[in-house]
Amino acid sequence: MHRLPMCINDLPFLCRPACRYKSCMTNEVRNLLWRCVNPIFCARTLLFFVRRGLFSLQYRYTPPVWNYPKEVRRAFNSIIRHPERQRRIPSTYPRDSSSSPIPQNDGIACGRLKLATGFLEYDGEPNWHTQFDDPEQTMSLHRWHWLIYDEMDNEQGVTLMRSWLSAMRPVPEGISGTTYTTGERMVNALLFFAQQRSETPKDISAALLEMAYHVARHLEYHGTRGTGNHVVNNARALFFAGQMLKAKELSDLAFAIVKDALPWLVTEDGFLREESSHYHLLFTRWILEMYELAQETGHQEMEMCLAPWVKKLAERCWFFLVEDTDGHWQIPLIGDVSPDCTPEWLIHYLMPLIGSPSPQPSPIKGEVVNGNPPPLVGGARGGWQAFPESGWFRLNHGVHTLFWHIPQACMIHRASHGHADVCSFVFFASGVPVVIDPGRPTYKASDPLYIYSGGASAHTSLTIDSLGPFLYDRAQKFPAFYQKRNVFAQWQKIGDQFVFSISHTGFLRIQGDMIKHTRRFKVQCNRPAFEVEDELYGARAHAVETFFHFAPGIEGIYSRHSTGAPETISDWTCPAYGVMIPSLTTKVYCKANLPCTMTHHFSW
Repeated sequence: MHRLPMCINDLPFLCRPACRYKSCMTNEVRNLLWRCVNPIFCARTLLFFVRRGLFSLQYRYTPPVWNYPKEVRRAFNSIIRHPERQRRIPSTYPRDSSSSPIPQNDGIACGRLKLATGFLEYDGEPNWHTQFDDPEQTMSLHRWHWLIYDEMDNEQGVTLMRSWLSAMRPVPEGISGTTYTTGERMVNALLFFAQQRSETPKDISAALLEMAYHVARHLEYHGTRGTGNHVVNNARALFFAGQMLKAKELSDLAFAIVKDALPWLVTEDGFLREESSHYHLLFTRWILEMYELAQETGHQEMEMCLAPWVKKLAERCWFFLVEDTDGHWQIPLIGDVSPDCTPEWLIHYLMPLIGSPSPQPSPIKGEVVNGNPPPLVGGARGGWQAFPESGWFRLNHGVHTLFWHIPQACMIHRASHGHADVCSFVFFASGVPVVIDPGRPTYKASDPLYIYSGGASAHTSLTIDSLGPFLYDRAQKFPAFYQKRNVFAQWQKIGDQFVFSISHTGFLRIQGDMIKHTRRFKVQCNRPAFEVEDELYGARAHAVETFFHFAPGIEGIYSRHSTGAPETISDWTCPAYGVMIPSLTTKVYCKANLPCTMTHHFSW
């Protein structure tokens, strides 16, 4: 019997060797080359890379407006055909005569600004040209979320905004002037004035309008492969500017974007299609803010358009929310965690907006085998919730809460914030996280941590010959035929035990064997234990590694493994972007002759 240490301090938290973080891309490339021995696969691979090269050239050298959908382009053209609508900010940004220079050594002159990770301390005027190793840190400084993160009075906020404008101009060069960052800057400024119940000063209004027209000219449409949630963020910025700064043409453009984007960004079940729990809540926040603004300003078309999406998205927020015995709420951090705001801040911000959970449970979808499905109890937060077409599953079984996510084939080659988590799960006991998704600490594509954290070994999953069940992170760099897979989920209740099974063909891409895999998760109603069973079908011997990632502070977990040698290794988890907390992982390695069945039992 293998036993985890009683606490994290029993093992030193050391950075993993560089080889542990080495990208699985090398293995995937090698495997793809082996597949290309087949002339048909070789030709399809060459054709894929030619198309990808042409797409990259189009994205780099064509005007952004060429990628706008027809209705969005029509709304945009109504702006550029009327130059008088394009209001300009003065060439300089003097402070109003009623305002004094930024004072030194008083409450306004000293403070801190919330960044993606940590804070920027300042005494006097902040150094707006500060650069960080992580671009997300730099961009967070220029997104002005610090205006609404902490309580900030009107005078301090206005002074900081004018200081920034004097140093940076409304649309600066580089990453601080990207479309997304500019849109966030606009909305946070207008939310700040709305919270303060004060008028937006004329000089700041003019600057915000210039930012808005910049966003309109650089909407983040990148074709079917690359367009994601950013276009709705663009629409949010334009709608706020249009309604609060009285520029109707911007509201019209925002409305055209929303009508076009929501049907393919949100599933019929109401989930953001980008496969991240945190991004679902963040996206819901954007839609709710636009909906409330439409109500307050009398934009009936936008209100009617958003109303059904608000209902769906808010209900699915409750799908992710878990309450512990102290009444605190949290979510499983599946997929990426946005640097825009921490999960805690976002939950606190959203709770008054999404209301109470639906009194009726969501309907069960999918196949039920070996008897009836488990009873649905406790409203939308109780019992079994299955959304196979969206790839999300949740079980409340006694004191246990479990989540599964199955990446959908329709997301291949689309903008996504998902990870290689097809066989992974997140497990709460009485609202306390036990088995976790460690998350992603950085968006720097060159950082080995970024590459590792999206792969199968960073999840409670398994690898065969160092390849995960699905190729997912950076999947757009590989042809679709190489990633073709079928997935089938089923569930059953036997007595007080619930069993959830995932069968898939993702391992068929491994050259030289026809491997199929079924993983079963077994949990009993109030027993402090769970079991994972892997059935592997094939005809050769393979190196199999299985990983179980545990939450920080989990003590005294005992494990039994039918095959392989377990090893406890130092690891980390990311409760927020850029934050890494020590945790522990159990890795089980074996050289397995397929077919075989491996069982992993954990209790505490």
